[in-house]
Amino acid sequence: MLTVTGIDAWLCPMPLARPVRLGAMLYTTRDYVVVRVRTDGGAVGRAIGYSRGTPLLEALRTLATALDRGLGVDPRAVQGDLRARFMPGWASFVRAASLLDIALWDAAAREAGVPVQRMFGEGVGTGAGASGGAGAGGGVVVGGGAGAGAGGGTSGAASPEPGSLVVAGYFADARTRAELLDEVTALVEGGATTVKVMVPGLDVDDDLDLVAGIGRHVEGLVASAGTTRGPVEIAVDLHGGLRPFDPMAAETARRFWDLGVAFIEDPFPGPDWRPLEHLVERAPELRLAVGEDLVGLGGALDLLPFAHLLRVDATASGGYSFALDAVDAAERAGVGIAPHVFAPIHAPLAARTSAVRLVETIPARIGAEPIQPLLDPAHPWIDGVVWPSTAREGVTGLDLPLDFERVAQHATAGWSIE
Repeated sequence: MLTVTGIDAWLCPMPLARPVRLGAMLYTTRDYVVVRVRTDGGAVGRAIGYSRGTPLLEALRTLATALDRGLGVDPRAVQGDLRARFMPGWASFVRAASLLDIALWDAAAREAGVPVQRMFGEGVGTGAGASGGAGAGGGVVVGGGAGAGAGGGTSGAASPEPGSLVVAGYFADARTRAELLDEVTALVEGGATTVKVMVPGLDVDDDLDLVAGIGRHVEGLVASAGTTRGPVEIAVDLHGGLRPFDPMAAETARRFWDLGVAFIEDPFPGPDWRPLEHLVERAPELRLAVGEDLVGLGGALDLLPFAHLLRVDATASGGYSFALDAVDAAERAGVGIAPHVFAPIHAPLAARTSAVRLVETIPARIGAEPIQPLLDPAHPWIDGVVWPSTAREGVTGLDLPLDFERVAQHATAGWSIE
């Protein structure tokens, strides 16, 4: 049995091109935590996630110190044991447990000599390119309801690659409209099938104008390309900008929906389902993408009745062990899956089911995801719009190109446990 011989972790606060303001939230750095799990067989597992203002590095050390090495690299056994022992405070350890879980899946796949996709299933075909999207319609979504069909896939059945969900609109409060539209042009030309607009959340009318302008711009790009490219959809991320149970929330959400967006992401802060129930009772036509801040499978099950797309985040909600169960549940419920950022970690989930509709990327040129200095610069996909879900030839484990020397150089804190 493969045994864990050591665990290392680093905190890397990476400066942003500009401060990111998302409603009430303000970020001046992206604070990444990197984990490396070493084994007696030589296989090394890896993972990365956001700290999001939490003491993630310290929580990881607590769990790593308590790890029962007699369990080997069995991710589900390890997480089950840790959860049982830390049950009263488990919610505060979920992010830490998530990164350990991902690294253990990676180590197990490397030891087996297979890409991590092979550990999950064979759900996608090998066709190149991003032919999928958030929905079933053609062309830019114009008019609410023309967007994404949420039907799930069939585990084990071949399907096209998921579409490419690319984030646009960062720093909209500090950039010109022309700069934002140039950015969108580059994303569409790079292969985006869904452009998600991050609205600043400071003024609703300004946000609506931004989304409408980007929508018209994308519509023009697709029209000028003719048959040389597929459809492109527009979505909007409100990043919790509406007040739960506010009578005006449904009206505001409808104003965005009427712009023809494919879905509205995170209308409310937090993962609670009751505000979503309140919203969809008053605006049942809305298609919502929710779930990036869950703390386990129970939360995902609560959201499924109100979700058009489940925003699974393996780095925050319980690792691959959680994510696999969540995508299975979403598929059974007929809900699509669009995992939250970290494309190298989440793209392999498409091997589980064709219900994974979108893989999200934030290219380095945007300046809001400064992860590139931590990665191997020779990797072919690290600054692309599209991150394919199929493994590259010869890759074993997780195709996450962390360069640990670079990570150590950028770290402001870290630890090692033998």
